[in-house]
Amino acid sequence: MAFCTVPASVVSLPTIRREENDNREVEVCVERIRSGLYCMHSKWEKPQCKSNDDSIAASQKSDEITPFTLVDSVVQPQLSSVAAVDPVSSTQGNGANGTADKIFGAHHQQADYVVDFVIDGQSYVFKASFTKSTTTTKIVGLLTLSQVETKSSKASTAEESIGEGGKDAVNLSNETPEEDSTHHQLPSAIWANLNGAMTKILPLNKSLNSDHHWESANFDGSFTYFERLFSVDEWKPWKPLTCLLWIEFETFSGGEKNVLKKLADMYVHQKHCDVQFTFKGDERVGGHVNILVARSPVFAAMFEHDMKEAATGVVAIVDVQPDIFKQLLHYIYSGRLLTPLTEEATAQPLFVAADKYDIGDLKEECVRFLLTCVRVDNAINLLVWAHLHSVDELQQTVVSFMTLQGKEVCHLKEWEDLTKNYPDLCVLVTRRIIDRMCLFI
Repeated sequence: MAFCTVPASVVSLPTIRREENDNREVEVCVERIRSGLYCMHSKWEKPQCKSNDDSIAASQKSDEITPFTLVDSVVQPQLSSVAAVDPVSSTQGNGANGTADKIFGAHHQQADYVVDFVIDGQSYVFKASFTKSTTTTKIVGLLTLSQVETKSSKASTAEESIGEGGKDAVNLSNETPEEDSTHHQLPSAIWANLNGAMTKILPLNKSLNSDHHWESANFDGSFTYFERLFSVDEWKPWKPLTCLLWIEFETFSGGEKNVLKKLADMYVHQKHCDVQFTFKGDERVGGHVNILVARSPVFAAMFEHDMKEAATGVVAIVDVQPDIFKQLLHYIYSGRLLTPLTEEATAQPLFVAADKYDIGDLKEECVRFLLTCVRVDNAINLLVWAHLHSVDELQQTVVSFMTLQGKEVCHLKEWEDLTKNYPDLCVLVTRRIIDRMCLFI
């Protein structure tokens, strides 16, 4: 599975960290997808073998970083090493570095893929753990994320609190904070995908014992393990791992959130609706004409002129699925989706609906998400879809990705379909691949 490319429109650089006397290598980058939404890309080539004693010693050396967690019973990720990181995102102060640790116990094998990164000056540690019992073939996976505090941020906080005028003086300062600052802010939603092969993207939920620790439910981790591989190298049974981790923050002030919440509540609880949208099977959902008119030129034309919908207060929706249309309405009212985008199968029809009703900001959000979804197995389908819907940015990104992964892409069954049904696209990609090959001749 090829590592997902970074869209050209997002300024972010991969960080490849190799520690001294160590063969482990991890590729990491952090992207600012939009205001309040970040995506951390990471790729581990292999886990590193380590004894239990080494793991304990490494955790004792991790005094350079201190978890926010106040409850002792919360299990925090083992930090083998923590180092200063370089900014790799379009937002200053975002960065990443990583390790992959493997621990062999007496009764089970455990592979831990660990990475630490920074978003807007705030440090995080992400860990993907896979445990294989020696008595069964089952492999259990678990994802965890912890918000942590470095000594430097502690010192900075202390200086602010004891500075002239104390805490009140800081709050009354005339300095305007950064528009998208998320420093010390807790994420509102976190979700992840591993190896691009999981059919269901995993949400990470806040721990019951700590506001600064999130974890997924247990899942089948068999896709990370070679069942029939025998080698003297202990790490080889474990496959390379790639991860996309999305972290979303609230970006509104208290007053703005209250207003948006009231508007969203009117829709969610179906209060004072003056228009009904109907679907096949007698399913329907209500809306408010004034809000719809303000947000969509298409709805404005529909309700401000002598059209049937304006007279009856009923709009039949025949070309958009009910769940997609409800997501569209929720975005119109709140500026956010009811549930975060986690797969292209939702983002694509949602883009089409947003395009039909001319909701430009929702179209942009769908495209930004799709830019993070490019993989070898879906590149051709995304290319065709982007071509049919005139999404030039996505098409250019996919073509660049296919140029780099030409050998793998050309062996896909979809490549044959592309040559038959879209020869112009096939010629475009082929020429790019040939041009790239000429650079190495």
